[in-house]
Amino acid sequence: MKNFFTILCISLAVQVVQAIQTAQATQTAQATQTVQAARAASLDSLFYNIYEQSITAAPENSDIFSDAVAGAFGKTFEKIDIPVELKEINGFNIYNFEKKFLLLNWGVPEEDGTVSYRGLLWGWDENKKQYRLQILNDMSSYQSFPEKEIYTPDNWWGAYYYNCIEKKISGESFYTFFGWNSSQPLYSQKVIETMKIKSNGDVEFGLPVFANTQGITLKEFNIDAASQEHYTIEHRGRNAAASSATSLSDFEDETSNKKKPVRRIVFKFSQKSDIILHYDYQTYVNKSGKKSKMQKDNMIIFDRIIPRDASLGGQASNYIPMGGVYDGFRFVDDKWRLVLDIIARNPNPKRTNKQAVRNKLSKMPSLQSD
Repeated sequence: MKNFFTILCISLAVQVVQAIQTAQATQTAQATQTVQAARAASLDSLFYNIYEQSITAAPENSDIFSDAVAGAFGKTFEKIDIPVELKEINGFNIYNFEKKFLLLNWGVPEEDGTVSYRGLLWGWDENKKQYRLQILNDMSSYQSFPEKEIYTPDNWWGAYYYNCIEKKISGESFYTFFGWNSSQPLYSQKVIETMKIKSNGDVEFGLPVFANTQGITLKEFNIDAASQEHYTIEHRGRNAAASSATSLSDFEDETSNKKKPVRRIVFKFSQKSDIILHYDYQTYVNKSGKKSKMQKDNMIIFDRIIPRDASLGGQASNYIPMGGVYDGFRFVDDKWRLVLDIIARNPNPKRTNKQAVRNKLSKMPSLQSD
């Protein structure tokens, strides 16, 4: 009997301890949620101060917000924890690739009507198994011709990124961003930016992954209308590219072309217009010798831009979409390859052949009982 009561007491004691531990864990979780909510609410108000208060104070308010975000997340951390409230801030973009990077990105209005850009990027350090903060310093207003340059966080060609695509070369990831840039007072810009994260978490912008087997120059293509430089898109043929490009690091040592390879695509156009630039599933014409074949694929698609008048050629502020004419880039053999005259029908890759389904159903046995 004594043993029974002893066991009973021990069992009750264990249950009490477990109940206390559960209650403490619940309180800790609730406290964490409260802290996260308070932190997010504070960041929310700080963010909107950038736009709701005087435009003169916008850069300073942006710095305050940036410092608060950096402080909330920390300079280093092992696991990404983004409050839901922070994700719901309008005009504030978050790109999160697990064990790769976390990027927070926004724009700041300036007194002269232009916009500068801010970014906080934590790159994954594979050696230390943690994310490490790098502050992106926008220098785009001073970099008129960035197509062939390699940039770091210190001299980032800033933009407000509205989409990001992950691609791989021999298993190594790199990222393609679509961005908007209003850093110039006379014209608008959109950019196809490329980025990679090194094993130590360092970030590099601008990879030579653009190619064109047709040998069209960017001058002829009107991508960089203002510079009128013959920026020839590096190309060596699909087979050569496939055999020589074994990793992202290999691209940095390309010497077959004396001209520097293109590392980002910048579109310059009138502030009174806009251009399409997105990633989509589209139809294009695949030409092989004298034969042409309609094919479909996921690709970057954009408007072809032209000057309003031939006499205005070379002035970016006078370039507008041609209208109904689209070109793009397909990712083939480890490079974004230029494709002209895309047929923008936007076919659905998951579209079902209804007649085939009907035929299949007609051959199925009836479920009705005799």
